[in-house]
Amino acid sequence: MTIKSGWKSFGRQIGEYYNGLFYEEKRSPLFRLLNIALSKVKIDEEGLENLKDLSKEGVVVYALKNKSQLNCLILRSVLTRGVVERPVYCHGINMILWQPFLNAFKSIISRFFHNPFRNEFLKRTTKNKKRSIVYLRGSDFIGGRNAGDPLGQLIDAQRDMDIPVFLVPQLVAYGRRREKKDKSLMDLLFGQAENPGMLRRAITFFRYYKKAFVVSSEPVNLAEFLESNRGKSRETIIYLLRRELIDRIDEEKITIVGPVLKSREEIVGMALRDPVLEKFMEDMALTGREGHGAIVDRARKYLFEIAAGYKDTYIGFMDRILTWLWNNIYDGIVIDKEGLSKMRDISKKMPFVVIPCHRSHIDYLLIHYVFYHNNIQKYGCILYQENCRRQRSLRRSACQIHQDTPGRGPAHRVLH
Repeated sequence: MTIKSGWKSFGRQIGEYYNGLFYEEKRSPLFRLLNIALSKVKIDEEGLENLKDLSKEGVVVYALKNKSQLNCLILRSVLTRGVVERPVYCHGINMILWQPFLNAFKSIISRFFHNPFRNEFLKRTTKNKKRSIVYLRGSDFIGGRNAGDPLGQLIDAQRDMDIPVFLVPQLVAYGRRREKKDKSLMDLLFGQAENPGMLRRAITFFRYYKKAFVVSSEPVNLAEFLESNRGKSRETIIYLLRRELIDRIDEEKITIVGPVLKSREEIVGMALRDPVLEKFMEDMALTGREGHGAIVDRARKYLFEIAAGYKDTYIGFMDRILTWLWNNIYDGIVIDKEGLSKMRDISKKMPFVVIPCHRSHIDYLLIHYVFYHNNIQKYGCILYQENCRRQRSLRRSACQIHQDTPGRGPAHRVLH
């Protein structure tokens, strides 16, 4: 036997062990250490039930927006606690640190003999009706020689199967801290908040792990998607599918966390440059009662009173105060979960107006509190009377200018 043939024989004996494979958590020492923090991550019960129903109808594949070992571990942990069938493979994500020692050693040796991309391991895993995790953004599987684009493999698998493949976009967030438009030095050094580097992601998670949560977006039935795009090229279908999945994750994020946060000064500047408001101020100046400059200064003053100086610190502080208030002064809160679910669906499609039973400062604080704790953060401003100025600290937490959304103008166009 030659050295080459002996080497190949040894490779066949080793078998397929890939660094993206998941094994039982109890066999991984590092996972046991991390599991304390992972057990605090929340997921909505309705989403878990939907995932269980999908598992009965077809094969579920979980789609993350960005490449992340930590998010894969978080997702697997919440699925385990929710008694949902867990993924067994992470495509293109190195999970070797979280594998048992013997399996990790075999994964290193197996790399010399087996390539999961060329061997289409994701396609075979899906056809065997096993769950997996893929990610959508990144250049390492787009156009590379050993690319193995996950969406391409899933499309090929679906065409060979008689049951649907459900691609379920997953939003993994470490709390509800708003992303700011202006980038800081930390963003430049450790990656942006949306897609941070490994160090920043780990620090952020361990700092806010008690507030972390996972939300499942509306799934894509791959069989129906292929049927609706019949006749298009494979590359076009992959592009459209990737864009659809990313859009659903972004839509979920805006609904829960809110859009990218603009500074107070930028919001005021945009409002002052609004053509309707500019014309109104020019007409006022023509009356001669007040100069144009004085009118602009007065408008700026009013706008600074209207536009909230959004601070995550105030949000966290008021959250603790109101939690104590509802559970000590009152007898708790009774929530219509079904009604909130409908409002959450509406908030993804259009703005909405909430009308309380009567005028009360407590009402708007309670409404915002319930929305905040039920993943509805796409709320806007509160219409208030002059006496609301006395509650400036409350207004900083509860009054917010609803940020511009694509295709819509500023939230406030009329200055009284």
